[in-house]
Amino acid sequence: MDREALERAGTFGKDIRSLKPDIVIDMICFTKPSAEMLVKALSGQGVNLRQMPNYFVSL
Repeated sequence: MDREALERAGTFGKDIRSLKPDIVIDMICFTKPSAEMLVKALSGQGVNLRQMPNYFVSL
């Protein structure tokens, strides 16, 4: 998957959700919108999401 292209298209979270994961560990989250897109797509899906955001995401 090309994360940057999928984020620009607004489908990254939905594409990850379509894989029906039990757990997602996001080690390359660089922006707050990127983090929010994944949280929104996976909320209520029974997926264990762990994000290790860049410092700037938490500002």
